[in-house]
Amino acid sequence: MPIQWDELDDPDLRPDRWSIRSVLDRAARDGDPLARFIGLEQELPQL
Repeated sequence: MPIQWDELDDPDLRPDRWSIRSVLDRAARDGDPLARFIGLEQELPQL
């Protein structure tokens, strides 16, 4: 689950904080945290 930097200071932050249901509720409330990366074009160097 992507979180915001300020959420790292939350003393109640635990790995089991989110479930499939709560993630969907959070996305409905706050929007998709990865939406800005969809369709992002970038050039990668050849290996």
